[in-house]
Amino acid sequence: MINPETHEPDSPHVRVIGPPRSGTNLIKYMIETHTDLSCWFNHGWWKHAVIPPLMHQGAAVSDSTPTIVLFREPVMQMASFYKAARQGRIVLSGGKDLKSFLRSPIEMSMNGDYKYTYASPVEYWCQFYFAALNWKANNRYFVDLDKLLADPKKMRDVLYRIFNFRGSTWLPFETPREYIGLNSDQHISRGLVYEDTTIDEEDKLRRAIVDELEPADLALVLSDRVAGVYAELTSQSCI
Repeated sequence: MINPETHEPDSPHVRVIGPPRSGTNLIKYMIETHTDLSCWFNHGWWKHAVIPPLMHQGAAVSDSTPTIVLFREPVMQMASFYKAARQGRIVLSGGKDLKSFLRSPIEMSMNGDYKYTYASPVEYWCQFYFAALNWKANNRYFVDLDKLLADPKKMRDVLYRIFNFRGSTWLPFETPREYIGLNSDQHISRGLVYEDTTIDEEDKLRRAIVDELEPADLALVLSDRVAGVYAELTSQSCI
C-alpha cells in the first residue's frame, strides 16, 4: 500500500520500468515470488512512459525508490513490441505486420487516462531509453533482459547490488514456463495473470517474425542512433 504521508509504498520495494513486452511483468514475478520485496510499476509515473522531467524536488520522480530499467536487443524488442500492438490494448498502430509497424505512428495509453503518440516505435524506443540514460538519479539500474533470461540467478546479483546484500534467505531465482500477461501494482499473490502460451512459444513466434525482415527493415531498427543508445545501455547494465 502507498503511505498517504510519504507517498511511498510501506514495504521494501523496487520500481520496474521498460517498454511494453520488455519483461516488466516477468521481473515482478521473479522478485515477488523469490524475495520479501514488493515490485511497483506505476509509482510516480506509468512504467511504459518516458521518464517525466523533474519540475519539483519533492516529486515522486526524485524519490529514493530504486528503479530497474529493463532493456533488450533492439530488433527482438521491436518484434515483442509489435506483438503487444496486435493486442490493441496499450499500444495502437496501423501496422498490419512488423515491417509496416516499424514505419507507422503509434499511440500509447493506460486505461485511456492519458495518451502519448510517437512517429514510430523506434522513435519511442529511443526517447524512452535516452531519457532513462540521462535521468540524474543514483538509484536506477539497467538490466539486460536477454542475459537475465539466460541465467535467472543473476536477478539475485542485481538485487544484492541495489539493497546491499539485504535478504540473504531469498530463494534461487527461476522463471515460469507460462507467459505472464498484464499485471498491476498489486502483489502477484493477489491476481497474477498468465497468457495462453509459454515463454518458449512466445520466443519462437518472435524469432519467426524477425526472420521475415529484410535488410532495409533491419537498417531502420539498427540505425546509428539506436546503436549508440543500445551500446550505452549495455555498458551500464548490472549484468
